[in-house]
Formats: sequence, structure tokens, C-alpha cells
Amino acid sequence: MIAIIVASPLQVFNSIIIMNHFYPNEKADLFIWNSLCDMRQVADLYKGVELIDSIYDMAQIFKGKTRIGSLWDHLVLSKEQKRLLDKVKSKNYTDMFTTWVGGIATWLFTKLSKYNHKLKLHYYEEGIGVYLNRIYTDYNRIKVMYKLLKYKCEVDYLEDIYLYKTKLPLHLPEKLKKVEIGVVTEKDIQVLRRGTISSEKIFIPYQAHCIYFENNFRNTMFEGFNSLLVLEQIANILGKENLCVRLHPKTTNDVYSINGYMKDKNSMAWEDIISLKGAIENQILITTISTSVYSPKLIYEKEPRILILGKLISNEYSNYKWAANFWERNFAEFTLRFKDTYNKKENFQIPESFKELESILKMWK
Repeated sequence: MIAIIVASPLQVFNSIIIMNHFYPNEKADLFIWNSLCDMRQVADLYKGVELIDSIYDMAQIFKGKTRIGSLWDHLVLSKEQKRLLDKVKSKNYTDMFTTWVGGIATWLFTKLSKYNHKLKLHYYEEGIGVYLNRIYTDYNRIKVMYKLLKYKCEVDYLEDIYLYKTKLPLHLPEKLKKVEIGVVTEKDIQVLRRGTISSEKIFIPYQAHCIYFENNFRNTMFEGFNSLLVLEQIANILGKENLCVRLHPKTTNDVYSINGYMKDKNSMAWEDIISLKGAIENQILITTISTSVYSPKLIYEKEPRILILGKLISNEYSNYKWAANFWERNFAEFTLRFKDTYNKKENFQIPESFKELESILKMWK
């Protein structure tokens, strides 16, 4: 039995692919964590997949919103925590997969290890963050606290990390073993479709020439940026009828529809959409920093036309403090390295100004 912590639709998708590639004869329990969106709705889409045994909601496990509250969650076993552990303590977990979600992973690994003394721990790809960040940095400051509380800080037990592109990460330690997930095939998709509600949903073909992938920047270093400023520039070139906005799962305030922009009506997971033949081949994918535009290449080795606007924003809005963050060193280096993986490099463009953006869009029109 495999235990997997998931906190986004992409993580559910990746975890199932890992199961199908490496543990096809095993079952997995998903422990859902609502850090990015309501994972209960997402998990419900996949609960029929034959590789999944049970789904456990971790929402009530950690209630502390402050440091003291978080400390209390680790010190005192709540009714919700006990209820969860009672459900899983008799299960024989051999492996646990997680991303670096912090305290929740440390808590679960420590608790499951008490019942499964040989439990192996693995990290897996959660998006492009794994390619950009130093995953150990944040843990160095809290290791002492975990050890004093007699918890197992998971990075001390980490065996390896599962990735689609093992040569792309910028800062992963050399000693950490990197396991390539492998390209997702039609057989993988069939495993997903046989058990998901998503497979019952009908894909609505994109009429717009361009798909803009919106990000929710609240409480991030990008807060203050207004996507409508960029969309207006694109609309002036192509017209609003040629532009569709796909909202981030965390976005609740739709400012795009009221400003005349088409919203993506597809309720299918993006990973399911891009698996379909002809779904995005004629579209241009545009974003500031969204993982979604990288997914076709990372997951399926598809090479749609992509526009990354980070450098443009950094240049055109340089008088704003958030602007430089869109083309900070790690993201810039990763994006350039990612472009090098494209066979058709002309399909991956990084405009530096609105003037250059206009030239590219007119060329691709």
C-alpha cells in the first residue's frame, strides 16, 4: 500500500501516473490537503481509478493558523487526528509520496512510521517549483523544533524525487536520487479515464486563438500585478474574440467575464484536455508564470506555441516593485533551459516588450 499527499489537481494526476508506472499492482491512499483549492471536489473526480483505495481529508488535521497554533497541532492529538490514525493504523504502507508541503508531511510521515517501521519516503513533482527552488532551505530553520517534539523531519529520510525531466532542476542536491517518471502514454490515460468522472465530461473545443492562463497572486511576491493590463494589450492586437482566459483553481473573483473576456468553459482537468489529440495544437498558450503551459511538454512531449510574459512584465512595468519578480534569476534560468528542450524552438517565445509581443502574435495569427 502506498500513501500519497496531494494538494492540487496536477499532483493527483502525477501521483496516479507514478503509481501506474512504478506500482501497477499496488493500491494507493490519497491524503488530500487544501492548500491550493478545494481538493475534496478534485479527489471525487478520481476516486474511481482502480489504483486508488481510499481518500482521506486532511483539512481538519491542522487547524493552527499561527506558529503557536501549529505547535499545538504537533503537541496535542486532536479528535480529528485520532480519527484519521484509527482508520489507517492497520494498513501496511511500504512507501509514502509527498511534495514539500511542510508540517503536514512531517506529521503524517512520523505517525505512519510508528505503524510501518520500514516506510520509505519519496518526493514527487508538484509543478515547476521543483525545478526552481531549493527544497531543503525552509526545513533547516524548523528541524530543531521537530526533533524536540520527537517528529521525523521528512527531508532527513528522503530517498529520492520523481520528476518528468531529471536534468532540468536548478538546485536539487547532487546526492539526491532523481527518478524519471516517464512520458505519459495513451495506456496511462486509459487508466485515468476508466475511473474518473472527468472522463464523462465533454471537451468544449477552443474557438479562441489564444488561451491566457491566469494566476492567483494573493499573498505572494507578485501581488499588485493586474492581468487585465496585459490582456488589454493582447486584445488590442487580436481582438477579445480571439482570447480565452483559463482561471487558476484558487481564483474566486472572476474579473475577466465582466470585462468582456471569454472564460474557459471546460470543467475537465487541464492534464486531461492536453492529452486529447487536436485540443491545443492550433492555440497559443500565454502566461506569466503558470505551470500549465509547461505541462504539454513535461507530461506528453507535445510542443504547442507558448508565450512567456515574465521578461516583458519585468521590462514594461519596471517602476513597480513586483515587476522584477516575474523574471527573477531562477525562473529566467529555468525558462531558458526549458526552451532548449523544445525541438521546434520557434514555438517557445519570450518577448521582452509589448512591441515584440505584437510582432510574434501577428506572425502566429
